[in-house]
Amino acid sequence: VRAKLWLYMLAPMMLILLLISSGIHQKWQQYQNSVDTQRFAAITSILDTLLHDLQQERGISSGYISTGREEFQREMEMLRRTTDNTVSQLVERVESDSEKITDPDVIDLLDHVQLSLTGLPECRELVANRRSEKILSCYTSLDDVILKVFNHLELVSQDYVTSRHANALALLLQLEEKAGQERGLLMKSFSSSEMSLQDFRMASSYVAQQEVLHQYFNLASYPRYHHLLHEKLAMSGESQFEQLRAAANHRAERNALLNQLQSYIGYGGLIHDFKNYVLRGEDVYRERLLKHAENANKILL
Repeated sequence: VRAKLWLYMLAPMMLILLLISSGIHQKWQQYQNSVDTQRFAAITSILDTLLHDLQQERGISSGYISTGREEFQREMEMLRRTTDNTVSQLVERVESDSEKITDPDVIDLLDHVQLSLTGLPECRELVANRRSEKILSCYTSLDDVILKVFNHLELVSQDYVTSRHANALALLLQLEEKAGQERGLLMKSFSSSEMSLQDFRMASSYVAQQEVLHQYFNLASYPRYHHLLHEKLAMSGESQFEQLRAAANHRAERNALLNQLQSYIGYGGLIHDFKNYVLRGEDVYRERLLKHAENANKILL
């Protein structure tokens, strides 16, 4: 009887022990996950600062190349020292936490960031050589590598709330990066008093990408953060930037119209056909010059 009683009790006791061990293992996994997330978040905090430093350095370097003004050079040198200091903090932090980080993807991403930062002197060399056409892309490539780390942040945590916050942060940083790229392009254009059609199209592309990222951020983040972002944009001089953007658009449109007007009335257009009509008197030249004149009047009116 006692043996049967033990057999009856053994099955539920084993089930209880199994449930307890499963719960303990799950809690341990959650604890390890929270520790890994905390360590990774500490590193991404430095990366956030570094991303902002590189964006500022990119913008002021673009302005310096276009103008050569001493105030731009002084600020650029100060920003470079700030960036170098942040890079040193990152290297030190990664070295201290390298053995504690268990996610191989995170390790690879951080190694890639440090490897890409060895190209920072090359970007600065481009500034010294006034290679304005390559400056923005050089700094942007560094920023893109850092942004990949933030895109992976949401996958590190298995907690839904934390993952959602991480996703919203990644979108917000991408939004900031596109705004920085647009600012750098506009600064270069205004400093040189020239905005090509290619630059105008690129700036328009940045604007469209910002609008899409803004919508994605509103979907990914909690509603209370939508208002905070709006306030932050208002405090950061966004209205002045909108005026700068509008002025750039107006300048690009004006230049495009002037170029088009020149093609209609310049040599090869109305002037050329008028000369041929005077010399040869053929109706084909008369019709063509009248067509050019009509197109030019549409622009002027």
